[in-house]
Amino acid sequence: MRKITYTAGGLNGEKVELQESNDLVAVRTKNGKSLGEALKTKPSKETAAKLKVKQKIPRADVTILEVKKTRRKKLQVRNEARKNFKNESDVKFAGRVLVDKGTKQPVLYTENIFLRFKPNVTQKAAEKIFKAFNLTVKDKVKYSPNAYFVKSPEGTGMDVFNICKKILKNKSVEYCEPEVIRKAGKKKISTKGAIYFKQWHLKDTKIGKRHIRASVHVDYAHLTTKGEGITIAVIDDGVDIHHVEFHRRGKIIFPRDVSYKTSDPTPKNWDDNHGTACAGVACAAGVDKACGVAPSAKLIPIRNVSDLGSKDEADAIFWAVDNGADIISCSWGPEDGIWWNPNDKLHKKLQPISPLTNDAILYAAKHGRKGKGCIVLFAAGNGNESADLDKYISHPCVTAVSACNDRGSKSVYSDYGNCVWVCFPSNDFYNTRPKHMRPLTPGIWTTDRVGYAGEKRKGFADYTPDFGGTSSACPGAAGVCALILSVNPDLHWTEVRNILKLTADKIDIENGKYDSSGHSKWYGYGRANAAKAVELAQMMCGKKTFVPTK
Repeated sequence: MRKITYTAGGLNGEKVELQESNDLVAVRTKNGKSLGEALKTKPSKETAAKLKVKQKIPRADVTILEVKKTRRKKLQVRNEARKNFKNESDVKFAGRVLVDKGTKQPVLYTENIFLRFKPNVTQKAAEKIFKAFNLTVKDKVKYSPNAYFVKSPEGTGMDVFNICKKILKNKSVEYCEPEVIRKAGKKKISTKGAIYFKQWHLKDTKIGKRHIRASVHVDYAHLTTKGEGITIAVIDDGVDIHHVEFHRRGKIIFPRDVSYKTSDPTPKNWDDNHGTACAGVACAAGVDKACGVAPSAKLIPIRNVSDLGSKDEADAIFWAVDNGADIISCSWGPEDGIWWNPNDKLHKKLQPISPLTNDAILYAAKHGRKGKGCIVLFAAGNGNESADLDKYISHPCVTAVSACNDRGSKSVYSDYGNCVWVCFPSNDFYNTRPKHMRPLTPGIWTTDRVGYAGEKRKGFADYTPDFGGTSSACPGAAGVCALILSVNPDLHWTEVRNILKLTADKIDIENGKYDSSGHSKWYGYGRANAAKAVELAQMMCGKKTFVPTK
């Protein structure tokens, strides 16, 4: 099988190895037709019966099919499928699929290229390279200096990797990478501002006969601020802006769907429930049955359902920065390993970051908030594995958030590592190996899509009682950052992080293994404490008022 290698991060960057799969075929249909509608002839239908769906990418009309168990050689069936499908009038292409050498997960390549020149390279010099390789400029990237998003000639196919290698040898080029698309993983497991009594993560409370004392003390912070004047951007699969907790005058600003290039950020697919829950944790208004950490903060809902590595994810970050976001919450990233299976192939594998996404994060840190920098937070992940290998989460300008539970210890699935900055309460699971106690609550109470959509449970209309994963922890920490900035908006993004560090509560001291600097690979610098964070932020700007700390 053919092997492909490309360099991520410039000439001296990391080598990423891919290989051709002998049992996968990617099919792209025309005019938005489903695969079933596109395969009309008898040979195609007969071949399709020997395949099963491995992955769908609806926005691109692409389906990845896998050969079922068969007595025939898988490669033979795959080649038969490519041959028959190519004869269909409604099929644009039926091509080979590359997989990650380590994880064996599909990696799609386009004929697009991310290309950045050194700062002193002129437009004229850049155009010479475009002409030499017959490249068409699709976009001059605003958030990355001297960078372009270009397209190689139609039909280039896998040769796009060779083109990138040749261009990268030019001394005027900083990086040149093909647009490589991987399956994205949402970080989930399978003005009144009133805190609902089941929101144990916001205040110590009693649910039934159980006292839950594992909150971040948001109730005390709310005596001073609820996030007024601050804007949080949530990049996810859409937010139901018609929910009573968001449908308030001035709450939603600059909504965007970067995947479909519209101003409608609402969920489009039946399972697009994740973003609404995340937004609720961060800044639900608290008018009915859910309060966010920062209920008075404004919300920029940004829908992105494009797969990992696409230009859209970088555009989403740029949209947030350019439209005034103070904080950007991202509960997505590379796929997680299976938390209870240490032998899962996704564990302990390097997860590269798209060069444009890298530049967009750097842009947010440098140019956001008029030069003070946006606070960019990412969910650490739910694979019970090292987050340090994930180049999204371990990015130096990213604040990584892990998950702790209602008993004040590590959520069994939460990723860990040197890059974890703080933890925030979320759900948990009972596990016998290793021994892990049963959680006291179902998880985090937050907003759900309204009506018949969403993760409906009997008696929980428009709300969900069991949101979790580091998906929930990340927007929670984002809300704490909003409270900090609300009382001291002049803080640099690094100062906000330092406040989180200095005020976090050390939990699970016996097992946390905090080092001499106070850092634990499980909990970062500890569980966020909103009350103490607000108090310290006020002291730093000389506006200290009494906040009863916990």
